[in-house]
Amino acid sequence: MPGLREYPVYINNDGFGLAEKLADKLRGREVEAIVSRRIPASARNVVYLGMAGGQSQVAEATELNLEAFRTARNVAGTMEKEDGFFLTVQSTGGDFGLSGRAGHQVWSAGVAALAKTAAREWPRAFVKALDLDSSLSLETMAECICDELFSGGLEKEVGYLSDGTRIAVGLAESGTKGEQEKGYDPLAPYDTVLVSGGARGVTADSLLALAKKKPLRFILLGRSSLNRLSALDGRNH
Repeated sequence: MPGLREYPVYINNDGFGLAEKLADKLRGREVEAIVSRRIPASARNVVYLGMAGGQSQVAEATELNLEAFRTARNVAGTMEKEDGFFLTVQSTGGDFGLSGRAGHQVWSAGVAALAKTAAREWPRAFVKALDLDSSLSLETMAECICDELFSGGLEKEVGYLSDGTRIAVGLAESGTKGEQEKGYDPLAPYDTVLVSGGARGVTADSLLALAKKKPLRFILLGRSSLNRLSALDGRNH
């Protein structure tokens, strides 16, 4: 990670002991690590621990997502201007819930989605989402995070399974013919599409790509200006 030893690494207090364990390991590698209940707006290096408990309830996992958003919003000004890093850590099976083993912890999966959005909005910062299987010990989890900080690749989504195997989530072209190739299309010309999330970043890019393929009407829910969507055909609203 850029600037790992140049600036303090701020870690939110997760309440399970992982924050302290990680801080100790970082200090052992000559990195200044600070565990804090609230990450300051000036932080350039951030590790957000969004680990849900083993018997996590929906309300607890939802609060993790909200707190992750508050943290990201608080440091957004610095991340947009500087070249620090923002690493989110969650526990949804080590594979971002793809296996279906995450249980109630799947409700905390929004933490990774936040990281992907932040990566688009903070081009100067390095943003990555990390998923650790909940069966790993705190010692192993802390070691995995350290390894990712010091020697992880450029992948944006990385997971560690229960046996310690490191995986990276990516996209691959399907080898089978999909519904689109069979003529199936859920959208007809001039259908109305309700879109939440405003009109910038990932949302804007997605709408522009969709509008180029088919004339549609869009209803946008958000507080962003429409500048990013000025390229839309006049028939799309």
